[in-house]
Amino acid sequence: MDVGSSKESSKASAAEKWNLVTSICVQRKPVLVKEMNDLEKQVQKLLFQMEEENSWKSDWELQIESEMKTLEAIKEGDSTKVGGKLRRDWEDEWKAELSAFKLSPRITEADKKKDVKSWDRNLDSTLILVVQQKDCGDRWILPNGVHAQGETMRQTAERVLHECCGENLKVQFYGNAPCGFFKFKYPKSVRDESGVQGEKVFFYKAHLTGGNLTSSSVLQDYKWVARNQLNSTLPPDYCKSVEMFLFDEK
Repeated sequence: MDVGSSKESSKASAAEKWNLVTSICVQRKPVLVKEMNDLEKQVQKLLFQMEEENSWKSDWELQIESEMKTLEAIKEGDSTKVGGKLRRDWEDEWKAELSAFKLSPRITEADKKKDVKSWDRNLDSTLILVVQQKDCGDRWILPNGVHAQGETMRQTAERVLHECCGENLKVQFYGNAPCGFFKFKYPKSVRDESGVQGEKVFFYKAHLTGGNLTSSSVLQDYKWVARNQLNSTLPPDYCKSVEMFLFDEK
């Protein structure tokens, strides 16, 4: 290889400019476990049965047996004293309380209305926040923004999330280091005009702890999508990079 051409190539590479961008994957983790199928229910029933048959009697069960013997003695006239409230009475009260308890429905109002802007739905699945930002056209992506001089990448991620989604959205970041990376080039016309080759995107993960999104000068639209809907929502190459640091829920 010609030494001169090698030096020119190195200078050209050094002269290339890229925008450093942070992007945040905000996840609403499952609130409920998935409903068991018939096979899982049968296995659970079998395990409970085996545990009951093989386990030793607890102190509570032994005390119930002792009380039953005392009651039998009372009937036969051998005893006239029962110490305090019987454990069977306690159990009857607890069973009555349990029968009156009603679980919250798995299907929420947001599920019924198919409200994709609410994270109070699909309670047994992971939901991920995707947005349309005003400077990114109609593409659905994760919230992102350009790194500013003097910031760490983590600080950029926190600032970008607040600028895009508002102060009311509460999240907990998983760490200070990025968990994923994506790179793409701008169209040639943009590269020639700006001198910037494209973007190097560093992904951060965070989980939702509360709050909601508010309107901002950055945000155009948003929605919460299920983990298995990312393929049909995000751009293909971008989605592949995102899925590399996410768990598959299948």
